[in-house]
Amino acid sequence: MTLFFEPRSALEAVSILAEHSAAAKVVAGGTDLVVGVGSGKLEPPEVLVSVARVEDLRGVELGEEMVALGAAVTFGEILFSDTLRRVLPALPAVAGRIAGPQIRNMATIGGNIGNASPGGDMLNPLLALGASVELVHLERGELAAREVALADLFTGPGETVLEPGELIFRVLVPLPKEGWCFAHEKFGRRPAMECAALAVGVGAVVEEGGVLRDVRVVLSGLAPTPLLGTRAQAALEGRAATEDVLLQASAAARAEVRPIDDVRGSAELRRELTGVLLGRAAARLAAGEGEPREQVWPALSHGGRCCGRSSAQPDGASAGAGHDRSFGSDAVPIRLTVNGRQVSAEVAPMTPLVELLRDGLGLLGTKLGCGEGECGSCTVLLDGVTINSCLQLAAACHGREVLTIEGLAEGGALDPVQEAFVAHG
Repeated sequence: MTLFFEPRSALEAVSILAEHSAAAKVVAGGTDLVVGVGSGKLEPPEVLVSVARVEDLRGVELGEEMVALGAAVTFGEILFSDTLRRVLPALPAVAGRIAGPQIRNMATIGGNIGNASPGGDMLNPLLALGASVELVHLERGELAAREVALADLFTGPGETVLEPGELIFRVLVPLPKEGWCFAHEKFGRRPAMECAALAVGVGAVVEEGGVLRDVRVVLSGLAPTPLLGTRAQAALEGRAATEDVLLQASAAARAEVRPIDDVRGSAELRRELTGVLLGRAAARLAAGEGEPREQVWPALSHGGRCCGRSSAQPDGASAGAGHDRSFGSDAVPIRLTVNGRQVSAEVAPMTPLVELLRDGLGLLGTKLGCGEGECGSCTVLLDGVTINSCLQLAAACHGREVLTIEGLAEGGALDPVQEAFVAHG
């Protein structure tokens, strides 16, 4: 039996974690967990703690020396944050290259870190910037915290130094020196909607003549944990990115990686591409071509966005009121608004929203395709932004608004999007 909890505060969340210890699984977007359980690679958790609407875990705060990001801040919020685009442009730039808009609106920075994938996209700029994480746990009925450098957090694929009962609370990112910029290069079998086989990030202050100072090199997907490329850093530090220097740095990077053979590429391919991407990233930096600003799409006509939070919500705004609820398996009662109509249902904790829409409500316009958030045929709007309903837990939709393609029609007239589907199949 899976117990489902949806706390309203970090204190409530860690109290639940303290009670259930290692049996508890924390989710925010749930994009990895739902795929893992659906594919049979993971067992359904005994205790599921949804923290997506814990206010303490939201928001972007700018201080004098650092930026603090709540662990439940999504990649969509990072992409749309005016604060981050101004003071930490590397984070929105990389966020805009992760998956597609639907997943960016669900996946969180805390989840990306806690998942501890050796190839996690957002880990590259965070490690290059010297970020740390604030972990909280319950101590004498109150929140207690400890700070861990991100470089010391990972112990292996999917493994971290988090103790049972601890929760990732915030990500602390120091503000870089003036002139510091970042270049990110990744390789996959296709250019989009793909987990990278490897990625290389290079950050530096670029001085006159293309000389690189304060160099940081991060190598992802090339060892059991993301690596700080210390040899490559040394080869670049204080030198202009000439062809000879780039060749030396590329060779140094290839020498310090420990790639594996898997379905995404052989160890030999990964090692060779490490040098190629390192040289490419360093050359871009020296030429003044760091990460480009990603396009931010305008608001949709009905007031929502295809990526990021609703246009009516500022940075860090909640996606709806929290609900302190706990239930046993197959008995999570929810009330939500679907296409303007109030709906009540009972769902199991791991039931995806697409199943409720299709099987429970008969809304067959929402299709179930890949079941992994890649094809987009299950797309709906949740509180005004696009998501993959195959990855969204229905139990976490209590009190929220869902718009499916059926709900676009007004006054019996088809919406242009509906007309396009009719015309083109």
